[in-house]
Amino acid sequence: MAFTKSNHGLDIFYDTSGSGEPLMIINGFGPPCIWMAEMYGKHFADRFEFTVSDLRGVGQSETPPDIDAVDLSDFANDHLRVMDAMKWDTANVYGGSMGASIAAQLAILAPDRLRSLALGSFDCGVPNVMSKQYSSTLEARVRYGKSIANQKTDPEGSAEVILDTYYGDPTGEQHPNLRDFIVDMLTRYPMENEFPPLKALSGLPDDLSPLIAALPETAEPVPSNQKPRRDFITGDLWEQLDKIVTPTLLLHGMNDPLIPYQSAVHAASQIKSAELRLYQPMYHSISGSPQILRDIGDWMLRQQSS
Repeated sequence: MAFTKSNHGLDIFYDTSGSGEPLMIINGFGPPCIWMAEMYGKHFADRFEFTVSDLRGVGQSETPPDIDAVDLSDFANDHLRVMDAMKWDTANVYGGSMGASIAAQLAILAPDRLRSLALGSFDCGVPNVMSKQYSSTLEARVRYGKSIANQKTDPEGSAEVILDTYYGDPTGEQHPNLRDFIVDMLTRYPMENEFPPLKALSGLPDDLSPLIAALPETAEPVPSNQKPRRDFITGDLWEQLDKIVTPTLLLHGMNDPLIPYQSAVHAASQIKSAELRLYQPMYHSISGSPQILRDIGDWMLRQQSS
């Protein structure tokens, strides 16, 4: 366990384990990096030296004074600092959910630092879920966001929503002992409510029908030049996907309630080096399948020899 400094002087917590090829596992929106080490890292540790890190404002990493000003480039640069601290010139990179967006931004900013890129449950900004067509996705995001906002007061309830969202298993019956792990993790490292999307989601009413009624009919994304600022989670990635030149593996569950699998389909059509794998049934997280994680490792190692 260690800390490194961001380009803004913030303390960024990271941890490492395993042995073998370098692998950076990038956290998504919500849980701290101990989640990634437990649910992902242990399946790579026999073949990869992996590192996980807390996003700024999450877990043991420092919160910037103005987190509203943070965007994907800041998170990507934080992970470059971790790579530097590890003395890695290059690394394989896996990102899940918001971590996939950060990993994609990293591949755009520093393509020479990546050996391979695996993106799980990747939201590239297409389709635009802020549309009537994807109202169920918006409802699922609000439910998830409210559960994250309630971590400090109701970790048990938050764990139920996480299990349901990630695995379609709210009671944890299919994942013994995982509920207790999640409750303990949320109790020790609850996410700060200052994160912009969390503030926006948690502040919405339970009845979303007026909001949904005001949404556009189509799911076309809004061009970045028509927005006041970049989206916190997706940035303007959909406009830059053709800049990703790293060998890329896209993995997505067809039952994902938070990010439509059509996002991965679109990304695969834009990234020239992409391979797409869709899973049915599968919800928001592929971490419940050790075999899929093993397959990702196999794929990454093949990229080293090609």
